[in-house]
Amino acid sequence: MEKIQTQWPKITVAGAIWFLSAVEDNMIGVSEWPYMHTIDPKATTSFFGVASAMSHAGHAIFAMLFAFWSYRWRTTRWPLLAGRLISLLGCILYLGVEILNENRRILMLVCYFLFGCGLGSMAVVRTYVAEVSSESDRSRAYAVTTASNLLAITLGPMIQLAFSAKTFEYPGHEIIKGKIRFHFYTAPIWFALGMNVIAIILLIFFFKDVKKERQNTIGSHEPILKRLFSILQRSGIVWPLVFLCLFQIIASKITQVTISTVVAPLFMAGYGWTGHKSVIIMSIGQAIVGVICILIAALFIFARLGQRIHPRVTFLFGMAITVLLYVLTYPWPKISVKAAAFNETTGIGCDPTQYGWCESHSTTPYIWIPLLILVMGLGLPLLMISLDTIYSKVLGNCDQNTMQGLNVLVEDLTLIVGSICSSAIFTKSGQKYLWIINGAFTFIGTALWLISFKRLAPFK
Repeated sequence: MEKIQTQWPKITVAGAIWFLSAVEDNMIGVSEWPYMHTIDPKATTSFFGVASAMSHAGHAIFAMLFAFWSYRWRTTRWPLLAGRLISLLGCILYLGVEILNENRRILMLVCYFLFGCGLGSMAVVRTYVAEVSSESDRSRAYAVTTASNLLAITLGPMIQLAFSAKTFEYPGHEIIKGKIRFHFYTAPIWFALGMNVIAIILLIFFFKDVKKERQNTIGSHEPILKRLFSILQRSGIVWPLVFLCLFQIIASKITQVTISTVVAPLFMAGYGWTGHKSVIIMSIGQAIVGVICILIAALFIFARLGQRIHPRVTFLFGMAITVLLYVLTYPWPKISVKAAAFNETTGIGCDPTQYGWCESHSTTPYIWIPLLILVMGLGLPLLMISLDTIYSKVLGNCDQNTMQGLNVLVEDLTLIVGSICSSAIFTKSGQKYLWIINGAFTFIGTALWLISFKRLAPFK
C-alpha cells in the first residue's frame, strides 16, 4: 500500500476556510444574549437556551446532510460553498432584525439556525484533513484546523472590543433610516458578512477536491444505511474505543455549552452588569483564551507535542482540569456573592419573576473569570486536538465521512440538549445544581478514560 504523503498546501487552505467560517460564530457569540435582551424585553434565558439549541440543531442536521453529500458525490468543495452561502443569508437577515417592531427574538432565532446550518458544512473538513495527511502527521494536521478555530476565538472578541467606544453604543448610527443601524452589537456581523465573501472566493479559486486520491473499498453509490452497516462490519476498527470517544465528546462538550449558555445571564442577572459591560468583559476574557489556545496549538504544530506526548495523556489532563473547574468555582459560601437586586428601569439584575435563585449566591467573578480563562484556554485545545487525533486513528484508513458525521451529530445533540437543560436548570436554581450535575458527568468521563488508558496506547 502506498504511503500517504501529507499535503500541507491543501490543509492550509482548509484551515483558512475554517477560520473564516468560525470567526463569524465567535464575533457574534459574545453579544448574542445582551443584544437579544436589549432589543426584545420578552426574551428570557430559557428562550435564549432554545435559540442556542436551534443553532446546534441546524448544525447537527446539516452536518449529516453535508457529510452524505460529500461522500455520495465525492466532493468537499460544494458542501463548503453551500454552507457559506447559507451563512451569508443569515448575516443579511441579522442586520435587519431591528426593522421589526416586535418579536425580534424570533428572527434572531432564525438567524442562529441559519448560522448553525452553514457551520455544519465544516464537518466535511475533518474527513478532508484525514485524507490528505499521513498518520504520523495527523495530530499536526488537525492542529492546523484547531488553530484556525482558536485564532477565530481570539480575533472575534477583539473586533467586538474595537467598537466598545461610546460613539458605537446602542442604538448607534443609522445606515438606512429606521431600518438598519451600525452599533456595538451589529458591528461584528458586518465583518462576518465580509469573511463569508472571502471564504466563498477561496473555495471557488483555491480549494482543491481530492477525488483522485480517495481510494475506497466500498462504492460511492451505496445507500447510506448499507454504507453504515458495512462500516460496522469492519474488523480493523476497535468499536469499544469508538464508542468511548463518542461518549467523551459528550463529556467534554457539556462544559462548553454550559458556559456559552449561562455566562452572559450570570453577568447581567447575578452580578448586575450592563449588557455593554458584560460584552466587554466576555470579549477580553475570550481574547485571552484565544491567545492561550493558539500557543497550545502551536506546540502541536511546530514542537510536535502530539508525537512527544500521547494524545490519551493530553486528553486526560484536559478533562482533569475541567473537573477542577467545577470544584473550585462551585458557589461555596466563602467565595460567593448574592445575586444583584433587580432594577426595573434598566432591566439589569436578578428578576424574581424570571429566576428562582435571586436569594441565592454565585461564585465571585474574581475567582470565576480567571479560572474560566485558564480552563478554556488550556483545556479546550487539548481536548479538541487529542480527541480528534485518537478518533481518526481508531477509525483507521477507511473513508471517514460517515463516522465523522456521526461524531458531529453526537457533538451537536449534546449542544442541543445541553443548551436547553443548562438554561432551564440555571433559570430555576442558578449555578449550584448545574455545577453538581456537570461536575459529576465530567468526572465519569475522566474515570472511563482512565479505565481504557492501556487500550488507547497503540493510537498515537
